[in-house]
Amino acid sequence: MIYLDNATVAPPLPDLEVQIRPFLKDYWVPPMIGPHRLADPIIEIVQESYRNIYALAELQEDSADLILTSSYLESINQIIFTMTKDVAWSDKDFVTTVVDDVPIGMVMDYWKGGRGMYRVAVDGEGKVILDDLEKILKKGALLVSLSWAHPVLGVLQPVEELAKLCRGYGTFLHLEATQVLGKHYFNQDAINADFISFDGNPLHAYSGIGGIFTGNGMMLNPLLTGSSEQWGVRAGTINTALLVSLGIACKESLAFRDQMCTEVVRLRNLFESLLLEALPEIQVLFKTSMRLPTHSIIVFPGVDGEALLYHLAQQNIYATIGGYRTQPLSSSLASLGYDEIVQRCAVAFVLSRFFSEEDVHQAVEIIVQTYKKLKSLSKKWFKT
Repeated sequence: MIYLDNATVAPPLPDLEVQIRPFLKDYWVPPMIGPHRLADPIIEIVQESYRNIYALAELQEDSADLILTSSYLESINQIIFTMTKDVAWSDKDFVTTVVDDVPIGMVMDYWKGGRGMYRVAVDGEGKVILDDLEKILKKGALLVSLSWAHPVLGVLQPVEELAKLCRGYGTFLHLEATQVLGKHYFNQDAINADFISFDGNPLHAYSGIGGIFTGNGMMLNPLLTGSSEQWGVRAGTINTALLVSLGIACKESLAFRDQMCTEVVRLRNLFESLLLEALPEIQVLFKTSMRLPTHSIIVFPGVDGEALLYHLAQQNIYATIGGYRTQPLSSSLASLGYDEIVQRCAVAFVLSRFFSEEDVHQAVEIIVQTYKKLKSLSKKWFKT
């Protein structure tokens, strides 16, 4: 199997099951329970997990608080919910982008109440047009919430400039950082976001855990209440096994970040070059953009992207056209002004550090054969 759909869901680390098995069988007591001492043997391991999470995000425990959640979706909900609770902010609006991922827009629309919601324009690469954002901020926006890197397109936002602009107008900033952690170098001091959310699964942890970093003295309002876990900000027992899996995944992601930013880039570029050599008619989008090392968006003229995905899956190659918990690729491309043919024929290949050069050549061979076969079949009805 060659798995190139790591934006939708990523496989756990190969040996992760063995590493967390003791926390499912023997060390089953939650780390914060009392008054007995059954949790004592795992406290140091839990603390190490927290340190690994902070290290990957390049944050310090004395400058940012970390609240664990079940996913990045819960994290986004709690951040937006927090922003709606202060009456003093009731006349200020929410801001995201026209191309941003579905969850942020849906959550904003659900919690906004009587507030307005703006979708700021982006350029042809999907980056926020800063002049347009400033016009909105001048009206008194409460929160700018957007993906640091688009989960399917992989295009990076100019977050340092965004953060500076938000600070200048007293607007809070939330960055959804799930796709960036472990794949990109950044300077948190220059960004200084108020909220950073993330999900553990794309880091190759088990699904079911994510988190929120809060900075600048920001306090979250509890979305789930009823007990005192995590300082009363998020009620519910912490799943020790999932926390340990996240800590392990964060530690490995940091250790392999250099590889992600060099070797994986080389393999992605090789993958694109070989496909272009065999199929000159295809188009690689965002090739010159600031993008994540893992993402490749390719347009296959004359073949429906969904049909190509189906036939590749029959040969154990898995890619994506978005959907599920991300915005469909076609919708994102439509927001950027691409025509219907491009929207329909585009496929996203999202690599991981487990992608090898052997995988590159095998995937290219199968993709080329499959595309040529489908194009010969579909040219009778597919109008380009």
